[in-house]
Amino acid sequence: MKFPNRKETVGYLKGQALGQFIGFYVGISSTGLVSQFFETRQLSNLWGILASKPILDEQTFNVLERIVAVVIGFVIFEIVSRNLNPLIARWKPVVAEGIARRTKDQGWDVRAQALVSALRMRTISIYSSMSTVVCKAIKKHFQE
Repeated sequence: MKFPNRKETVGYLKGQALGQFIGFYVGISSTGLVSQFFETRQLSNLWGILASKPILDEQTFNVLERIVAVVIGFVIFEIVSRNLNPLIARWKPVVAEGIARRTKDQGWDVRAQALVSALRMRTISIYSSMSTVVCKAIKKHFQE
């Protein structure tokens, strides 16, 4: 059995993270679905006397909300994992080409290269000054 390389691992994790995030978000959002069909006894409905929907106790209502959130979240996660990931893989080259073209048109690529080279020069100057300071400190320590 061969181990997956870094690219495969990152791709798998991105796919799982996208599916789980969307599934989690939809699952949490779906808890309001339960309140459209059921109510609990509250002061606003005079403890169930004026309720227009079926009344549930608080525990049953909470359990029903959690079950709906988990089931709908799982279904959405599976749909996203199986259908959206191939769609993203198909559109990725098109989007990447558009982004590359736009960065070239706007001149962002030249700016990014200039920024990277400036950062490298600063890094080199910091390392060289640190090296000088360390060498001087070592020489001073051994001369004493």
